[in-house]
Amino acid sequence: MVFVHAKIGQLKVKDLSQKLQGISGFIFHLQLCEGQQLKHQILLKAHTESGKQRWITAMFPSDPLEDIEQASENDDLSQVQCIKSYQAQEHDELTLEKADILQAKTITSDGWVEGIRLSDGERGWFPKTNVEEITNRSARLRNLRENIRIKCVTQKLEEELF
Repeated sequence: MVFVHAKIGQLKVKDLSQKLQGISGFIFHLQLCEGQQLKHQILLKAHTESGKQRWITAMFPSDPLEDIEQASENDDLSQVQCIKSYQAQEHDELTLEKADILQAKTITSDGWVEGIRLSDGERGWFPKTNVEEITNRSARLRNLRENIRIKCVTQKLEEELF
């Protein structure tokens, strides 16, 4: 049974985990608005930081194309490389193959990473234990240049076919 509803664009969220002392768990405040007016508010609690972040990501999805463009323009974003394959177990998780290169969007204290695979723009969560950070700045830049080059070639091929 649904008691309240709002369009995704009318949702606002605030992370309250650091602000509410004495309440255990990972707290966030969801506000449902109608126009600029507050319609309803709900205090939600997750058992883990990654659980909270995954709920927030589900309610406020970003455009994968926008994420990839940001990765191409900003050379100093965190990147990781898969060192152990991972099979997604939930719909918001990302299956990883060894050697995949990903932009790390969010890294939680309980060992999960939200990332975007550079090769195809797929986005999802995966365990931090399956990846290692790419600390070399020139390697990160090389990965982004290669990603841009592949996108340009792919776009040219698509234009030629149509």
